[in-house]
Amino acid sequence: MTPGDSGYRSYFQNAGSMGTGLEIIGSLVFVLLNGGSAPPYVADLPEPGTVFRITGGIPQAPIPSAPANGSTVGGDTAGFFWQTQLGRPARLQFSTEPDFRTISVQLDDVMPATEVRVPYPGWYWWRVIDFLGAVSVPQTVEFVFSVAVETGGDLPIAVALRSVYPNPFSTSTRISLDLPDAGTVTLRLYDVTGRLVSRIAESSLLPAGTHEFRLDGASLPSGVYLLDMVAGEVRLSRTVVVVH
Repeated sequence: MTPGDSGYRSYFQNAGSMGTGLEIIGSLVFVLLNGGSAPPYVADLPEPGTVFRITGGIPQAPIPSAPANGSTVGGDTAGFFWQTQLGRPARLQFSTEPDFRTISVQLDDVMPATEVRVPYPGWYWWRVIDFLGAVSVPQTVEFVFSVAVETGGDLPIAVALRSVYPNPFSTSTRISLDLPDAGTVTLRLYDVTGRLVSRIAESSLLPAGTHEFRLDGASLPSGVYLLDMVAGEVRLSRTVVVVH
């Protein structure tokens, strides 16, 4: 970090919480750090009492650009892109909760066009935190894939919607299904009015065996829902209950 670097946005934004004195002279901003806590993710934090000059204006927080907000990704891996004015590595976080209370995946010191693999299918919130602690607006993305379950080498003898556990559930539940042969599976969730609320799997080609999907219920209102599964010519359903 050097004087004139436009990357001191976080110090300007957090002036009150960081005990920072500001003096604005024309188009120049002089920032005097006199103590206080650092932003949540800061590299090369300067010593208190250091004076800096911002000449290029206050840069924006990182801006996610792809995948598009609310989009669906087939598989457990996708590339993530964002725009940044700082040109420095950032922290990339994924959570199944909108407040990021728990972090499912975190990658440090990454640049845009980073490939990310998630552990379970379902909806994720993702955000970018730059090296000064500025946080992007969270975005959502749905990963659609199954998790193969070991069954000791024996293949199922029939198509089955084996279990939904736990049920009732609050945050998430796991859906287990059997396929005696490879084929496509569509797994959807409907509310009591028949409205489609979640596409858990959409014509996904799966090998023979037992598969597990994760259904995220954190964003669903409490109530009764119908889980509908179509595998080839077989259609099965199960009632699930969300309780908050």
